[in-house]
This record gives sequence, structure tokens and C-alpha cells, in this order.
Amino acid sequence: MKKKLASQEISVDGINLFTLGPHGCRSRIVYGKVFGPEVAIGVISYPSKEYDAEKWWTVSAGVKSIINETLAWGYEWLLDSGRGGPGV
Repeated sequence: MKKKLASQEISVDGINLFTLGPHGCRSRIVYGKVFGPEVAIGVISYPSKEYDAEKWWTVSAGVKSIINETLAWGYEWLLDSGRGGPGV
């Protein structure tokens, strides 16, 4: 996306991501790595219809979603999926 914007000579100061549920935390990290600190990254999370976001621990789908995204967030933050760095 960064290369495509640059090829069109479009500069951005900020991006808002629209995503489903807890996926937004990891998305913010990925986009932050790609665009760097000079671009503000906002996240708008649409709640999942599979479970109540305020009581996610009461439903299997909620627990799986939170565990999955927590592990994926940790992987992205600690180990770097390779999305960071110049020219990405």
C-alpha cells in the first residue's frame, strides 16, 4: 500500500483502519511498521456478531478470538513478521 501511494504521488499524514473485533491491535502494529512514525494510524473495530465484545470470555468464539489475536500480536511485536523496514 505504501508503494502504491508513493507511485501515485499521494502522501498521507494518517490512516484509519476498519477491522473486525480485536484484530485492530495487530493491524495497528503492522501499519505502523510499514508507514513509520510519521503517519498516524487509527483503528475502528466493528464488533463481532459471534459474541458480545464486553463478555467475550463467556463464549468459545470470543475466547478463541482473543487468544488467537493475543498470540498473533505477540508474534508481530516481538518477532517481526518481516513487514517492517525501509521500502516496504
